[in-house]
Amino acid sequence: MTADGTPPRFSDAALAEYQDILGRYPTRRAALMPTLWLAQREFGWLSTPVQEYVAALMELPLAWVGSVASFYTMYWKQEPGRLHLQLCR
Repeated sequence: MTADGTPPRFSDAALAEYQDILGRYPTRRAALMPTLWLAQREFGWLSTPVQEYVAALMELPLAWVGSVASFYTMYWKQEPGRLHLQLCR
């Protein structure tokens, strides 16, 4: 759910960008990472409802979307705080 309690949906501009992304890849699964990046930019982070929306939109299993989102550290699964610190040791 979004902040106002409605299910997540891309804006018209984001939906047009999603269609453009799909046109650049041979399969829907190949377009998953850029679509997740678009969703994170659109909604701020990848909550479970957002991941469900992306899975339904792309006609992919939720497990695929969730596994990609949880594997890469560039995708935020929790709402980000005011500051984001990243340390490399």
